[in-house]
Amino acid sequence: MKKALQNKKVFIFASVIASTIILLNIYPIIITKFDNSLGFVTYSKNWTNNESVFQLINILVKQIIYNFKIDYQNSLRVTRWVVFFIFSVLIIFQVSRKEKSDSDLLKKLYYLVAIMYLISPTQFPWYYTWVLPLLVLSPRLSFTAYAILLPLYQLKYFWDYLVWIEHIPIIILFIIEMAYPKFADYLQEKIN
Repeated sequence: MKKALQNKKVFIFASVIASTIILLNIYPIIITKFDNSLGFVTYSKNWTNNESVFQLINILVKQIIYNFKIDYQNSLRVTRWVVFFIFSVLIIFQVSRKEKSDSDLLKKLYYLVAIMYLISPTQFPWYYTWVLPLLVLSPRLSFTAYAILLPLYQLKYFWDYLVWIEHIPIIILFIIEMAYPKFADYLQEKIN
């Protein structure tokens, strides 16, 4: 897999195929009249659900907007751009790093998808399936344990703070795994 990614022709071919698939998927959205009545537009501007990290970033953005007396009403839109920027920087950083093995590549992909899930403005439990294929190939305790806490989503309408009980232990474990990869490997080995 590593050699295939280093081969420029294979990389370009794979990029063209991926881009074509993405464009085919968003083509119906592109040709639709973009106004506020379109569900996709409303969803992309305003919708948040079960978010944790995104909510913290939004609080920070609101505070910056307030402190600098910026006249801007929709902090969610700004927060979405901040999250997009953060994720783009992470992708560039990860792509620029060389992998020593296929296992390193899988870990890199796992971390990118997991971070995308964690900073997403909507964290429906079924979005967790983004991470599952990579967990099979590169198991990690944090997102494996997520399956235990995700059912709490169904109770979130009874108590607003349940989102923090659902996400904080996983975020802490995830940060530890990223900061101490050898410890994460050791922990995963003991669990297996």
